[in-house]
Formats: sequence, structure tokens, C-alpha cells
Amino acid sequence: MSQLSTAAVLPHRRRILWIAVVSFGVLFTGIMAIGQYAVRELVAKPRLENYIRTNEIGGKWIEQHFKQTTHTEGTVAWNKIRLMCRLDHGEQWKSFTLLLNNGVTSEGQTKQEKLDWSKERERLERELDAFLDEMQPLVELVHESSQVAMPVWQPIGFYGGGVDLSFMHDVRTISQLLSLEVYQAMKDSDSERGLAGIRSLKAIADACNWELGWVCTWTNNHLRSYLHGAVRKSLATEFWNSNQLDQINLLFKQPVDPVHEWRILFAAERTRIPLIIEQLTARKLKDLLSFKEQLDVYKQYDLTVSSGEAMLGKNKRLAAQLRAGYHRENIGSVALQETLQDVVPSVTFCSITIEETENQRRLTVSAVAIKRFQLEQQRWPKSLEELAQVGLSIDDWTIPGLRNLGYEETPEGVTVFKFSSPQKRHLIEPLPDSIRRHPNATYDEVLIR
Repeated sequence: MSQLSTAAVLPHRRRILWIAVVSFGVLFTGIMAIGQYAVRELVAKPRLENYIRTNEIGGKWIEQHFKQTTHTEGTVAWNKIRLMCRLDHGEQWKSFTLLLNNGVTSEGQTKQEKLDWSKERERLERELDAFLDEMQPLVELVHESSQVAMPVWQPIGFYGGGVDLSFMHDVRTISQLLSLEVYQAMKDSDSERGLAGIRSLKAIADACNWELGWVCTWTNNHLRSYLHGAVRKSLATEFWNSNQLDQINLLFKQPVDPVHEWRILFAAERTRIPLIIEQLTARKLKDLLSFKEQLDVYKQYDLTVSSGEAMLGKNKRLAAQLRAGYHRENIGSVALQETLQDVVPSVTFCSITIEETENQRRLTVSAVAIKRFQLEQQRWPKSLEELAQVGLSIDDWTIPGLRNLGYEETPEGVTVFKFSSPQKRHLIEPLPDSIRRHPNATYDEVLIR
């Protein structure tokens, strides 16, 4: 009987022992995981704090940088300009801007609208002169304020790395007004008035040339597009003399330093990372970022930015665009992945934009030089290399990776052009090594008469 009892008890004891061993293993594994996590966090926390302290991350850095790189001499005048820009001129102002785009709105233009545009343009041109007379106090204030040191400090708001850019959006209206001023000057053959308008268009962009991150850079490029547009349109008329063209050329002589622009842009963007993490944490309280994951965010950001810097100046894109993006593996929590998606910038898009800032300058300065050459030599240049005779260097009429700007004679005069949309260049096969006409490409071009 005792032998039977012993035989029955042994399997039961083995099961208990097996459960105890498994439970101990699970408990030990859990303790080790918690310990490993705790050690990892203890190591990561001081590293994270040191990184943030060393790189001066946060709203204070960007606010101090703004103060150090701007000037207060023109603050009052430019703030007055901003307030005057806010005056409501209703649909009248909007309708006048159609003159700048030959009647084409952002929604496009129907065939009937094209037929009606000539009559509408005559009406708007009759009314524009009176409208500009009404706006002259504002125009003169901009002219006077263009002489101050640039860029101009303004009392804008900083929110933990976020920046209030409403000033830049407000003064965009004055860029439209100055473009109309140049338009009217060309219509009246008043080149001195046109030159003053062009100088003030540059002053508006320079006043807001703040180093406050990606959105600021993009908005400033938009302001600068009004300057390029006014100059390029004026070259299709017999408007300027040689001396005036030399003065316009001086406005564009300073090239863009892409490496400097890149580093400052992303130094400013990096100050937003704590704000982004805070906002994501507020939305998803159950999935917080650990110290280690926060440190990984900054490391990934720096890796992406450094890899993107190597792209600068390389305008030849791969078929599906360069992949200078993430360099990250699908590891870490969902919160880490979502944070990286919000934090890590589109370096391809940013590098294209920085390149385009310089390339647009080269297109405009080359177009001005072609007109200058024609006035001096009484003929069009046979090639862009001849622009050296009017003071340009090879860097002014070439695009890195694509050699010379496009240049061709037309029945109306000559045209200089460049690819307008690097993102669409993958449609061209084979990938071009020079700028030339292609049915799948779009262009920025300037007609010079």
C-alpha cells in the first residue's frame, strides 16, 4: 500500500517542481529585464541631459539665436509696415494681383475666362494707377525702411521651440503691392520707379531672412519669389539701361552657402524636438518615451541631417529620389516610431529647397547679364560662357550636376531656363546630365527681349 502511495505522489511532486522551476525562470527573466531596463535608463538619463545641455536644445536657444542674428534699427518702421498691410482692401486688392499672373488664378483658367481676360485687364489697369496712388504712403515707407540693417528683429512669440511667423505672412501682402508697383512702372516706362520697387522687394525678403527653421525658410523663399518674378518680367521689355542692370545685378551677387543654410536650418528644427515629444506624450499617455528612446530620437535626427548634408549641390536625382531619409530600423516602441516620423525631416525635400534658393538666384542673375550683354554688344551672346565679359563667373550660369543653364534663341529674343521641379525629374529617362528641352520636364524660364 505504501509503495502505491509513493508511486502516486512522485508525479505530483515533479509537477510542482516543474511549475516552481518555470515560475522561477519567468520571475528571474522579469527581474533581469526590469534590471536591464533600469540600468539602461540610469545610463541614458545623464547622457540625454548632457546632449540637451551641450546642444542648447529648447526654446531659449532659438530665441537667443534670433536676437543675435537680427537688428533692432528698423523694428518700429517694419512693424508699422506690417500694421498697414493688415488694412482690408477686400476683393479689389485680390483682383489687382491677377495682373501679375496674366489673369490666371490658383484654380486655373477656362477658355471663356481667357477670352474675357483682355477686357478685364484693361479695366484693372485703368484702376491700378489710382489704387497705387492711394497706397503711396505705404510704398514710400517700405522704400525708406529698406536702408536699415537686415534682417530686422520683431517681437514674435516663441513657444518651446515653436515660432509665430504671422509677421512674415502679413508682409507677404506688401510684396504683392510692390510687384504691382513695378508692373505699373513698366507700363509707364518709369524705370527709376521700377528700380525702387525691386530694391524694396529685396528688402522685404531680407528683413524676414530669419534663421528659425524649415517653415521660416520656405516662407522667406516665397517672399523672394516676388523679387525674382518682378525682375524676370521686366527683362521682356525695353525697360532698363546698362547702369540700372548693373544695380539690379548687385542685388543678387551674394550666393547662398548651402552648408551654412542646412546646418542652421536643422539646428533650429532640433529645438522643436522636446515640444513634439511633449505633444505626442499628451496624446498617448499610455505609451511614453523612455530616456533611452528620447536619446535615440536625437541620435537618429543627427544621423539623418548629416547624411542629408552630403546631398547638397547634387542636383541629379535618382529615379525615385534619393533615400537620405531615415537610416533607422523598425525597432523600439510605437511611440518611438511615431516620434521619429514627426521629428526626422524630409531631407530630400529640404535639400532640394535649399538648392533651389541658389539656383533661382543663378537663373535671375544670368538673365540680367544676358540683357546687359545685349545692350553692350548689340547682339545676343552665342553661349552663356560669353557672360564672363559682363562680370559673371562660371558658377553663376551653371547648375551643379547639370552643367550650364538652358539657353536658346527664339523669334521673340532669347530664353534662359532650368528644370523647375526636381521631384519630377525621375520622369526623364535616361537621367539628364545637362539642362535641355524634354517633353516630360517642366521649366523655370526667362524671356529676354
